[in-house]
Amino acid sequence: GLWRAVLIGQALNILLPAKAGEVARIEIVARQAGVERMRVAATLGIEKAYDVLTFLGLLVVVSFFLVVPAELEGAILKAVVGMTLFLAVMVAGVLLGPALADHLIVSAAPGSRPVRFLHPLADQLRLTRNWRTAGALLAWSGAIWSFAAVPNYLLLVALGLPASPVLALLVLVALQLGLSVPVGFGSIGLFEYICVLVLVPFGVAQDLALSYGLLLHLVAYLPPLALGGLYMLGRPREA
Repeated sequence: GLWRAVLIGQALNILLPAKAGEVARIEIVARQAGVERMRVAATLGIEKAYDVLTFLGLLVVVSFFLVVPAELEGAILKAVVGMTLFLAVMVAGVLLGPALADHLIVSAAPGSRPVRFLHPLADQLRLTRNWRTAGALLAWSGAIWSFAAVPNYLLLVALGLPASPVLALLVLVALQLGLSVPVGFGSIGLFEYICVLVLVPFGVAQDLALSYGLLLHLVAYLPPLALGGLYMLGRPREA
């Protein structure tokens, strides 16, 4: 059920603006697991927070192991500053959020929408205060996103471009951050533009960088579109 929700969500995020796939993912998980939508939404919010924390760590790795061209230094610095601020807000939320949520729950009318959202949010924030659990979540997030950079690296090798795992990670983080803003159908154009912006400063010809972006776009988007489409049509059937 969760795999189905993820694939349908990814497919809808590719096809529709405003991250509509996340709404579908919440709805599917809530129905199949028999839990409140607000609880699923709170869990998804924590997941996105860990994604940002992972991207920050990956950028730190990039800055240590890759000689970053001057053209990209400013953009990377801004990204690091922005994610660091987000991390500070996240830490404050983990430390202070449960108590604040409890206070708001007491102040709000019983059964109101804020209460239905704040209860699961407070529960999720308390869970992340367990450092062992938080460390495990962060480790899984890092492993998943690092594995997601493998196609980036293999495509660099296949096209005979300057290839290193760290450069593949930089392409991954740049795409995830650049495409976090809803841009409409398939992120056509923006996806390729980000690849060109990242690769050209590393000595890759603009036409080759564009070709890389086009091919990576297909590699990244066709599988979730195909599988998500099959699930939306009712195939493959869940056992």
